[in-house]
Amino acid sequence: MKLSIIIPTLNEWPLVAKRIEFLYQHADKNNLEIIVVNSCDSSLLPEKEIKGTGAKYLESKISNRATQMNQGFYESTGHCVAFLHADVQPPITYYNDIIEALETSEYGWFCYDFDSNDHRLKRNAKFTRRNGWFAGGGDQIHFFNRTFFESYGPYDERCEIMEDFELTRKLRRLNLKPNIIKNPALVSARKYKHNSYFRVSVVNLMAMILFYSRVPTAFICVMYRKLLSGTSA
Repeated sequence: MKLSIIIPTLNEWPLVAKRIEFLYQHADKNNLEIIVVNSCDSSLLPEKEIKGTGAKYLESKISNRATQMNQGFYESTGHCVAFLHADVQPPITYYNDIIEALETSEYGWFCYDFDSNDHRLKRNAKFTRRNGWFAGGGDQIHFFNRTFFESYGPYDERCEIMEDFELTRKLRRLNLKPNIIKNPALVSARKYKHNSYFRVSVVNLMAMILFYSRVPTAFICVMYRKLLSGTSA
């Protein structure tokens, strides 16, 4: 079964190159399509190098992750699709994990661990192993059967942040349960390194409270970027 992986990006080379190499290394190229959708605000992602890897390169006219992911989906051809952040490392069995998960469900995501031995981050990661309010973010690598995403997507392009949680909230309201893969992805702890565990945790909690209180995502995005360094939200 063909899997399309969409990677929205903003100034993240060589992370993107590393991720593409990994993805091709651990899947059959004939059944894998990688689409990199670069933000119009970025000038640091080399198009020729991306195309040289075998991945497809797209330029988004709008600097918005939801827009970039939707654009990648519309250009994709896979029977199933996954959305991957450049700083997230899938497990080496990611392809089989996704295909097997979609044999019994229509969508899902991975749980994750942080690339850090901090016991506090290990505790945080446990929240991604179940379908709670703090789970379902984009770092967990959303994946869908194509027809399911066509029916219940796309990502809401009005969201300047938390477009991933907006979609998962919609699916929860419809009582459509995800298949959560327990083989964890590996997420960068760079936000915590640039700031502090306490600061990031408080800002994340504030963002979630505002989001579930229906505060416009434009406000949440401004707050997030103002209070945290080393992140593009």
